[in-house]
Amino acid sequence: MRPTTSDLLGEEPAEQGGDLANALVDRYTLAAVFGVAPSSISRFVANGILRRAEPGKFALAECVQAYVTMKAGKVPQGDVARRQKADADLAELKAAQMAGKLLDAREVEREWSATCRDLRAAILALPGRLSARLPHLGHADLAAVDSELREALAALGGADD
Repeated sequence: MRPTTSDLLGEEPAEQGGDLANALVDRYTLAAVFGVAPSSISRFVANGILRRAEPGKFALAECVQAYVTMKAGKVPQGDVARRQKADADLAELKAAQMAGKLLDAREVEREWSATCRDLRAAILALPGRLSARLPHLGHADLAAVDSELREALAALGGADD
């Protein structure tokens, strides 16, 4: 035998059909009305689908309307809302990229890599250039300069980590 509204509400109806518009119920009763587990009611509250009228009590009519609206897919909640936000964020990023306000990370990395390679090559070429410009420097002096430059590059490159 199916439970009646008065059975679910735990009260006798004031008149035929009872006063459902103002009925307050707990989550177990609401779960029975919706045909879901009581934990689902807690999840609906956490996702903003349902709200408590007072601590531990829900307005039955309001919750039924909210549940029907949610089931009809008219109100974005939970995962749907997160997906919509992610889609909106992606659209904003694409618009910023098209407006030239964003750079492609791979392209920036390629440019910086090329710049760093060129800088490293220029630094490593210094001892040879110094020997041509400063002929009074001996072989030992140029070797010391070369060694210091290589140590500095290694430290910058994290080779000693």
